[in-house]
Amino acid sequence: MPPGIPPLYPMGVGQIVDASIKLYRQHWRMLIRIVAIPLAVLEFLRALLLQHYVTTGVSLSPFTPQTSNSTAANLGPVLSITFAFILIQYIVVTPFLTAAVARASADLYLNRPVSVRDIYRAAMKRFWPILGALILVGLASLGGFFLLIVPGIIFAVRLVIAPVPVILEGAGPGRALRRSWNLSRGNFWRMVGLGLLVGILEEIVAGIVSIIPGIVAHFAGPVGWVISGAGAAAGVILVTPFHTIALVLLYFDLRIRKEGFDLTILAQQLGG
Repeated sequence: MPPGIPPLYPMGVGQIVDASIKLYRQHWRMLIRIVAIPLAVLEFLRALLLQHYVTTGVSLSPFTPQTSNSTAANLGPVLSITFAFILIQYIVVTPFLTAAVARASADLYLNRPVSVRDIYRAAMKRFWPILGALILVGLASLGGFFLLIVPGIIFAVRLVIAPVPVILEGAGPGRALRRSWNLSRGNFWRMVGLGLLVGILEEIVAGIVSIIPGIVAHFAGPVGWVISGAGAAAGVILVTPFHTIALVLLYFDLRIRKEGFDLTILAQQLGG
């Protein structure tokens, strides 16, 4: 058990956030190493390509004059690049990093040795099931939003921990959604509160981290995009592990409340 972090027990929203922060603070170097490479490469390539098309004709500022020809010629590629990177983010990077950080969080909670290579290997083994689970969650939530919005919110909240059983229980996509739905029964508002609190903390941290690079980039001239991109990437890299840690601890909490989950069971599931 990591120092300062209590053994598994039913936790309130504040306690889950507090335990997530402590686990992150104690192992931030390892967690950052896990997420940094994929996110940094993705952000750099996106910024590089967008900068090319922006500087060749499209200004993002409403105060900069533009010609209709240059705007029309470059707006299409800019939108295409943005869409492509969003697709890569949610179909490749997000599933992989969710799997990696979830496995690392569980191993760190058990005080097991963790290496980036082993975590990446474990994440790759579960990549397709976790991608399938995330797609099913997305489709269920999207379908619910078409049914007067409220069902979509319910699906999004109650299925939010579906990726965790894929990693820690070896569940397939369908079983993972059923596990999330059953475990979250009776805990909807707790999960909403946790999601809002985690989201607010992430936005604050990412905003603070990107402020200084953004100011420097404004005065840096042609190379400003590099500084701005680095600041944006740093913010994303810093907050990405925290979100998944909170999901893993929420999963622990729900299983404790419903199934008597403890560290022995966790160790057995991870190959004890």
